[in-house]
Amino acid sequence: MYTYESSEINSLNPNARFTVRFSYKQSPPITVRWTTIDRFCAEQKIKKIDVLKIDTEGFELEVLKGTEAMLKRRAISFVYFEFNDIQLDENSAGGALVPIDEFLRRYQYRFIASYNDFIVTDGDLFSFASYPIRDASLS
Repeated sequence: MYTYESSEINSLNPNARFTVRFSYKQSPPITVRWTTIDRFCAEQKIKKIDVLKIDTEGFELEVLKGTEAMLKRRAISFVYFEFNDIQLDENSAGGALVPIDEFLRRYQYRFIASYNDFIVTDGDLFSFASYPIRDASLS
């Protein structure tokens, strides 16, 4: 995990969008234990997730890839995650809406809404937002 002075932006990506854009000074990486949501749910005998909230500073798509078994079974009702850009930025990793949306659409999830915590207009337009998605079968 890549850590920063401000712990709320720690990330598994060495060049997460928010940290790159604002030139946060990175501390030496630390080793952390991890698992996938699919594996955790299987081990803990969790059959269903009503709301899956992901805030991993640019690692959201990788986290979602670890939910494929649950997504296939329609065992997650809502996915709620943070994104920083619409399209991927070539200078940073993760945090883009389009690749996450494309991944979730394979499992019949659809966009419901987004909101902005704030908008930064210093340089390129940058929006810090969350994106709830709902399983289309729940409509």
